[in-house]
Amino acid sequence: MFRKFFIVFCSISIATVLLLSIPSIMMTYAQEGNDSKHSDAYDYPVKPGTEAWKALKTHDEMIQVSQVPEEILKKMSTSGLVETVLNYPLYRDRIAFNTIQQGFDAVAAHSNSLQALFNRQDAGRELLIRYQSMDPTIIEKSWTSGQRTEHLGQFLDIEVLMAQPEILVELTNEELYSLLTETVKKGKGKADTGEMFSIHSQARTAWLAGRILQQLDDVVIKQKASENRDLQTFLNDGTFLAEATLNEVYSRAQQVLSDESKESETWVYSSSDDCTPRTESSGYVYTPNGSPVQVSVRLYDYCEDDKNFHMEWEDDNFPNAIRLRDPSRKYNCYSYAWHDQSVNNNKDLQDYDVSKYWEDGSYTIEPYDFPYAKVMYENAGHAAISLPSSALIHVSKWGWGSLMKHYLFYSPYAPTGYTYYKRSS
Repeated sequence: MFRKFFIVFCSISIATVLLLSIPSIMMTYAQEGNDSKHSDAYDYPVKPGTEAWKALKTHDEMIQVSQVPEEILKKMSTSGLVETVLNYPLYRDRIAFNTIQQGFDAVAAHSNSLQALFNRQDAGRELLIRYQSMDPTIIEKSWTSGQRTEHLGQFLDIEVLMAQPEILVELTNEELYSLLTETVKKGKGKADTGEMFSIHSQARTAWLAGRILQQLDDVVIKQKASENRDLQTFLNDGTFLAEATLNEVYSRAQQVLSDESKESETWVYSSSDDCTPRTESSGYVYTPNGSPVQVSVRLYDYCEDDKNFHMEWEDDNFPNAIRLRDPSRKYNCYSYAWHDQSVNNNKDLQDYDVSKYWEDGSYTIEPYDFPYAKVMYENAGHAAISLPSSALIHVSKWGWGSLMKHYLFYSPYAPTGYTYYKRSS
């Protein structure tokens, strides 16, 4: 009698566990697709978050251990190569730069797997299949902070990749319309989830939609961009000032799909959180000698999941760097190094205007690093300040991420050299 009861009890318990596991299994499948399709994806021998990765002392060493042997790349299926690229240990280094496109270009320049993917004519089709299988609304209340940020990151990773001209150019018009349909669907899905997918994530989806419209040679979006500098900047590099720019793109995408008799949801993006820019604008700060330098004035900061996304990447990829301040989108590396080191800084200064600080004679070049030098990382889109304790230790703002203290060669950047500036006497 006891044995029968025990068997029945165990059977019920196992069935219950399996039933409770189904949502998680389906969630994983929806997010990652069928792993059997990517069976030949490269398994990187050294991964962020491990002791072996922590032992790496420079960014160059990280790049070296993250390359895929050429003979493996040549034999790898395109689906496996897509998986390999999305798992590239340094792929999220792109978020440490001042624009999304600048960051992607910097990462692509040092990744042989990304370069190989660009040479596959079916790369866009494989990415489209993967993107169609992803659902932003599949979220569990029990998720940890790490699970939430990884769910967020998977969408950022693939949308930035698909927005590249090298990917879009290989898609047929029909495939482009299918992808455009997916961006509208994903955008609405993100909006429905609430704070996890804030406007900063929403912007990646809208950016992809805008790039698709450009690839379709849509005359309306081209005309709007020629008349609207904010829209043009957004399409070029992903930088935006307000949600109106995103809605400009979403509205046009929905109209194009309607004109083509493609099924599409109609909606308008509107965020109710406290970290969505609505009234931000451009302005000016001034060099010590009085030259005007154009900046974006940032009034809103990150939501919690956005901050966690940056911090988890920083902690995993650069465990030997020290965080001095949490991530913030209010200021960037140029603004910190050249304009204002205080916690009240809310100016975002881009590289096209930073040269005024030395061109007008406010600062002069020194031949070597020295305490409190303003340091430009040449051809890397970055600036830092040297510390007095050691000229090889710098403090710099990593894009819209954290303010970090780090060794000269231990950062997400790969400069061709360094130029040091001091205040002119």
